[in-house]
Amino acid sequence: MATEFRVLTEAIRFHGLVRQLRMPSRRLKEQLLRAAESIALQLSEGNGRNSQQDRLCFFNRALTSAKEAQTALALGEVKDPVVLDRADYLGAAIYRLTHWRA
Repeated sequence: MATEFRVLTEAIRFHGLVRQLRMPSRRLKEQLLRAAESIALQLSEGNGRNSQQDRLCFFNRALTSAKEAQTALALGEVKDPVVLDRADYLGAAIYRLTHWRA
């Protein structure tokens, strides 16, 4: 049985939170959703890779998407503390993944 990949679980939760947000711009909301989807998908694909170099490539892409999501939240002036906390957590957790060394 595979162990749970907690950062991926949090990314999926974050996507669910983002889907429920109201934002002033439809285009910005769509961009935020794409970024949230990309975080989860990149983490999943990276976690399935065999080499550390391949993993890091996908985890770096997830980190870039997390930064994009944080910027979209700022541009949309989102104040929901739960959403902002999850975005911060993901950024920090993914950063740690990109700097982990065996």
